[in-house]
Amino acid sequence: MLGAMRHLRAQSRRPEWPQAEEDRAIAQLQALWTDAMPERERGQAIDYRARLTARDPGLAQAFFANLDTTNDAVMQVGRDLAARCIERLRAAGRHG
Repeated sequence: MLGAMRHLRAQSRRPEWPQAEEDRAIAQLQALWTDAMPERERGQAIDYRARLTARDPGLAQAFFANLDTTNDAVMQVGRDLAARCIERLRAAGRHG
C-alpha cells in the first residue's frame, strides 16, 4: 500500500499546476461556499464548478483538469492495489 501511495504522490506532482494556483482555487471555492450559504440553508444544490467557471474561467479550467487527473490517478492506484491484493491472496491459496 505504501508503494501505491508513493506512486500516487509522484503522479500528482504536476509542474503545470503549481501549489500557488491550487491555493488560489481553494480560496475561491471557499468564498463560493460562504456566498452560497443562504442557498444551501434552503436545501438548494450548488454547482460550484459553474460558479468557479463564471468567476475565473482560466483558473476553473486548470483546477478541474488537475482534479480529474488526480482522481484518475487515485482510481488507478486503487485498482492496482486491489489487483495486487487479489493476486497475493490467490498465491497464498495455492501455497497454503
